[in-house]
Amino acid sequence: MTLADVMTIKLNDKSADFWIDRKGEPSENYKFDYHGVTITDTDKLYPKYAYYLMQHLYTSKRISKILETDEKFSTKHLKLIRIAD
Repeated sequence: MTLADVMTIKLNDKSADFWIDRKGEPSENYKFDYHGVTITDTDKLYPKYAYYLMQHLYTSKRISKILETDEKFSTKHLKLIRIAD
């Protein structure tokens, strides 16, 4: 099972279960430039559990290993995570 089997991630999704900002921090509040995460299979993964799991990854600095800083553009890009994962 991969994350793509149980969730979808879309930019500017107002109807999502929770959102992730560009630094990788999850939020329960919508903003126009956040990526919305919608749990599609709630039998396998509860939306609140997924939110707290992402919050744990962010606070334990594990999400920083996924993000890579591009010095040329001074932006962060996802390096290892894909929606297909």
